[in-house]
Amino acid sequence: MILPILLAALAGGVAIFIWGAISWMALPWHHASFSKFENEDAIATAVLASAPKTGLYLMPSPGCGDAKDPAAKKAAQEAAMERMKKGPRVFAVIHREGFTSMAPYMVKGFVVGVVVSALLAYLLTKTAIQADWKRALFVDLTALAGVMAARLNDWNWHGFPNRYTVLHLVDATIGWGLAGWAITAVLPA
Repeated sequence: MILPILLAALAGGVAIFIWGAISWMALPWHHASFSKFENEDAIATAVLASAPKTGLYLMPSPGCGDAKDPAAKKAAQEAAMERMKKGPRVFAVIHREGFTSMAPYMVKGFVVGVVVSALLAYLLTKTAIQADWKRALFVDLTALAGVMAARLNDWNWHGFPNRYTVLHLVDATIGWGLAGWAITAVLPA
């Protein structure tokens, strides 16, 4: 059963990759979900001066991971809570270096699609579902559950905008629906 799962993984990976290319490059919706800074050069200068390394940043930073004694930790948490109330709050991935090619990102994106498709194909083999449309729906809903677990937590805890969150859920529903049909077409019932 390994070869059919691998073939289904490739089919699903190709389908989700093609959908991602269409969704991000041909449709305007993803780019429309981002806000633009007023002065990007000033922001870039401030980010480079304040973010010493590439990584994930949260502002205000709770800073309580540095505190050793309980009283200092509590004081750091209280200070962070006051800064949170005041604002601004920022959740950002900072890459200090630029990039010259989309190729490595596209390769990684394709590999992610194949790996997730392999897992979905494997799960599909553990069901007794026979009808192709039900099998494709199983793949789509299973993938969507994972996307929802990530995106809705970002929406809740980090304040990701409603428009961005809904867009990514719709995008995932379409993409993994197409991948579900590709997986179903290759993987025998």
